[in-house]
Amino acid sequence: METIGARVRGLRKEMGLTQAELAARAGVDQSTISDIERGKSFGAEVLMAVCQALLKSPQFIMTGRAEALELTTVEVNMIAAYRRATEKAAPKPDETHAPTTAPAGPSVRKVSAPAAKARKQQKVG
Repeated sequence: METIGARVRGLRKEMGLTQAELAARAGVDQSTISDIERGKSFGAEVLMAVCQALLKSPQFIMTGRAEALELTTVEVNMIAAYRRATEKAAPKPDETHAPTTAPAGPSVRKVSAPAAKARKQQKVG
């Protein structure tokens, strides 16, 4: 039977992370990750932080059984790659080239309010 530490180590390696990188993502010390992987006990807060960093449910980390809607590591990596690609491709608000006002030209004619009212009355009458 695979231990919690072995699951954490396996998931960390699948994600291509070092213990220090996983620790940084989880907000814990590298020694905490080392202790978990070696089978030492840890608290619920550490479990939740590690689960979030590994993108896995506490159920999976504790039992090795995935929930029905849990993503595989491949799916998680694909989503992350997609997000990185779309963030790079999406223009930043200051990079958009859409005009903020209508262009002035032959097709645009500004009419004063009294002149517009007079035209409206001419069309009605």
